[in-house]
Amino acid sequence: MTQMIARKLTYKRKGKAVLDSLDFTIDSPSITALIGANGAGKTTLLKLLAGFIKPTSGLVKIDETSPFQSLEVAQKTYFNYVTQPFYQDMRVEDIFYELGEFYLDGI
Repeated sequence: MTQMIARKLTYKRKGKAVLDSLDFTIDSPSITALIGANGAGKTTLLKLLAGFIKPTSGLVKIDETSPFQSLEVAQKTYFNYVTQPFYQDMRVEDIFYELGEFYLDGI
């Protein structure tokens, strides 16, 4: 089972906190939605989880390993940023249904 953990995770860019003291635990298998306004830090969080950038402070771990510059974590991590062309009237349930088409068994 894969586990993602963040404790007091903070990332600052040009002295300004993009993420500030974020705490969470996600156990797999799970589908987790990351929802927020533009500039809320969603992409930054994903980059931290993928190990592309290093936290300013706090910790982030994937299976008890820091993802930053970790070949072990990189081997089981896939990060792809794509702007999804969803219709404005779609509900979250509809979006999950559409995304489920990418998996053999659906959602």
